[in-house]
Amino acid sequence: MMGAWPELRTQEGQGPTRIISPPAPGREQLAPAPKRLTRAASLNALTWVLDYLVKMLVSLLIVPILVSGLGGTLFGVWQILWRLVNYLTVADGKPTDALRLVISTLQGEDHLERKRRSVGSALFVWLLFTPLLAAVGIGLAALAPVFTKVGADLYPVVRLTCFLLVLNILLMNLTGLPDAVLRGENLGYKGLGLIAGLNILCALLMVGSILLGFGLVGLAVAQVVVSALTGVVWWVLVKKYVPWFGLDRPTRTELREFFRLNLWNWAGALTAILYWSTDVLILGLLASPATVTVYVLNSYPATTTISVASVALSAAAPGLGQLFGQGAFQRLGAIRRELFALSWLMATTIGSTILLCNHSFLSLWVGKDYYAGMIPNLLLVVLMAQAIFIYCDIYYLESSLRLRDKVVVGATCALLSIVFAWALTPKFGIPGLCLGLLAGRSAQMVVFPLLVRSS
Repeated sequence: MMGAWPELRTQEGQGPTRIISPPAPGREQLAPAPKRLTRAASLNALTWVLDYLVKMLVSLLIVPILVSGLGGTLFGVWQILWRLVNYLTVADGKPTDALRLVISTLQGEDHLERKRRSVGSALFVWLLFTPLLAAVGIGLAALAPVFTKVGADLYPVVRLTCFLLVLNILLMNLTGLPDAVLRGENLGYKGLGLIAGLNILCALLMVGSILLGFGLVGLAVAQVVVSALTGVVWWVLVKKYVPWFGLDRPTRTELREFFRLNLWNWAGALTAILYWSTDVLILGLLASPATVTVYVLNSYPATTTISVASVALSAAAPGLGQLFGQGAFQRLGAIRRELFALSWLMATTIGSTILLCNHSFLSLWVGKDYYAGMIPNLLLVVLMAQAIFIYCDIYYLESSLRLRDKVVVGATCALLSIVFAWALTPKFGIPGLCLGLLAGRSAQMVVFPLLVRSS
C-alpha cells in the first residue's frame, strides 16, 4: 500500500479506517510555516468571497432583464429546470470533491506518482458515473414538460434546454478535475478575479441571448460556453502552478480506496441536500405559500451570511488537510480555536445587525407586511450561528477524511430535524419550524467536536 497511498491506519474507538500518513518522529516540526498557510487561506477566502459576491451582484442585476425578456412564465420554467438539473448532481459520483481531499492530505509528499494516480482514480470514477448521469439526465429532459407544466408547443424548447443543462453538468465535472487539484494544493487563489470575470461574461451572454431572442435555449448555451471556458482557465492555471499535474493508472487497491472515499463524499452531498433544503418544503406542505414567502424573505440575511461563512471557512480546508497529513495536531488545535473565535465574532456582530435592522430592511425592500416578528428573527439568527459553528467542524472532519462519521451524524440530525419540524410547524408556524431544526441539529454541536478531537 505504501507504494501508492499513505498508510492505512486504524485506531480502535476513533472511527473508521482513514487514509492518512502517520507522523514520523519530529514531524510536527516539519509542518508548513503558519504564516504561509495563513496567507494561502486568506487569499483563498478573498478569491472565493469575491467570486460569491460578484455572482450575487450579477444575479441582482440580470434577473429583472430575464423576467422582462422571458416573461413571468418562462422565467419560472428556467428556474425549475435549473434546480432540477442541479439536484441531478447527486448522481455524478462527486469525484472532484474526493480528489481535492486526497490531494490536500498529500501536500508536500515526495512521491508525486501518488498524486497523478489519484487524478487517474478521479477520472475513472467520472467515466464510471457519466453513463448513469447521462441516462438520468436524458430521462429528466424527456419529462421536463411534465415538471414545468408548459403547453405542447414548448415541449421541444424545454427538452432541448434541459438537455443542454445536463450537458453542462457533465462538462463541469470533467473540467473540475484541474480545479480540484489547485484547491487541494492550496492554490485556489491563483484564479483570483478570473472566475469572477467568467461570471460576468456568463451574465453578458445570457442578457445577449435574451436581447437576440434566443430565449431558454440561448440561456442554456451560455452556461455551456462559460463552463468550457472555465475548464480552459483551470487547465492553464494548473499546468502553470502545479508541475506534477497529470494522470497515471491507479492500482486496484488505490482505486478501491478512492472509490470508498468517494462513496462517502457522495453520501455527504446527498445528506447536505436533505439537511439544508427541507425547511421550505415543510413550510409549503404544512403551512402555506404565503408563509414560505415570509420565511424566505426574513431568512435572506441569515442564509446569505451562512453561505459567505461557508465559503470563507472552506478556504482553510486545503491547509487543514496538509496539516492532518503531516500529523501537526498541535497546530490544528490552535487553528480550530482561531476559527471558532472568528465564527463567534461573525455570528454576534451580524446576528445583532440582523435583529436591529431586518425590520427596516424588509420594509424598504418588499414592504413591512412581510416582517415575521422579533421571535422568528431571533430563532433564525440562532440557526445561523449554529450552522456557522457546525461548518467549522465539518471542514475538519473532511480534511481528516472522516467522511463516514460526518455523513452518519449529519444524516441522523437531518432526519431528527425533519421529524421535530414536522411536529412543531402545524401549531407554531415559522417559530415551530426553527425550533424543530435547532433541536434536530443540536446533536452535531456535541458529537462533531468529539469526533474532531479524536481525529
